[in-house]
Amino acid sequence: MTHQDLSVLVSIIVLVLALIAWAIWDMKRKSQRHKSLRKEKDANGRDIYVWTALNGSETQSYTDPAKPGGEWHSEGGFGAGGDSGDGGGGD
Repeated sequence: MTHQDLSVLVSIIVLVLALIAWAIWDMKRKSQRHKSLRKEKDANGRDIYVWTALNGSETQSYTDPAKPGGEWHSEGGFGAGGDSGDGGGGD
């Protein structure tokens, strides 16, 4: 095995380990977000879902964020869609 082959192999191993570490970190923070989800009542007595967003801010919505059409439903990983933390929601 040449020095160049070894260098490529080490680079690939480091990249794979970084991707695994990122995936574990991302799963943990999404798990924390799901654990923080709770249902409360707004000033008019309507149900409102409240949770801690991925950026750490408290977010709320009148629709369940984990259900189809909700804020978390469109997440595809690697930055596609997902929790924008805009505090949105609505009807």
